[in-house]
Amino acid sequence: MGFLFLFGDCDDRMYVFEVRFARTPSADERVQIVETFERSLSDAGARQSAKPWLWFETWAVIPVEYEDRSWFRDGIHGRFEAIAAVVPVEQVVHLNAQEDGDGLAASAHVAVGPKWDQWMWTDYSRGVFTRQAPRKGVPKIESLVDAAVEAARGALG
Repeated sequence: MGFLFLFGDCDDRMYVFEVRFARTPSADERVQIVETFERSLSDAGARQSAKPWLWFETWAVIPVEYEDRSWFRDGIHGRFEAIAAVVPVEQVVHLNAQEDGDGLAASAHVAVGPKWDQWMWTDYSRGVFTRQAPRKGVPKIESLVDAAVEAARGALG
């Protein structure tokens, strides 16, 4: 895998992943990323979340609801490798991880993401990987909910 991947355990029924791409995906690439990722969910004990994907420049937030935690965990790396084939990925951080399931810890080279302005919790110190990289002082961004992306998700669901 050619990117930093921090994934842990959580008690929530939804995993929230923050992805940093090597460059800002175009509108067409955003749709392709969503189709690539979400098509694979039904065979992975997971499903689309009712929450929208959020986008800001090189960043995206991907919400996923799971039904079978172990089956989903086993294949998650491959799902992010698949979207990295559309637009190269630099890092993936499981934002709501409460325990460090992979034995990896956030370090100085983990890029701190934006302060998301929609639907997400505002206390980024909750996640095991974001406690060491607080977003205090980071201005809240104006994220994009891409209508074409959400339409593509609706067609897949």
